[in-house]
Amino acid sequence: MTIDRHAHLVGGCRMSGGPCEGAVDHRLRAFAVSNLLITDGSVLPTQGSADPAPAIMALVDRAAALLAGGARSGLRAPS
Repeated sequence: MTIDRHAHLVGGCRMSGGPCEGAVDHRLRAFAVSNLLITDGSVLPTQGSADPAPAIMALVDRAAALLAGGARSGLRAPS
């Protein structure tokens, strides 16, 4: 018997307050590469027992709003 299992990959790009503790800040910007936003499940610490797709969609929505707001205000790559 074979059971096909599909899973979301989470973790790997931890969200944190600084580069020593994680890979991205609270705005999803990578510490190592300026102006790179990570918008998938890798910023989530764990999947838990529920489908993480709604949380991933919320992260993408947040990132899109940050990008659109920055574009309207003339914001460029962080210094």
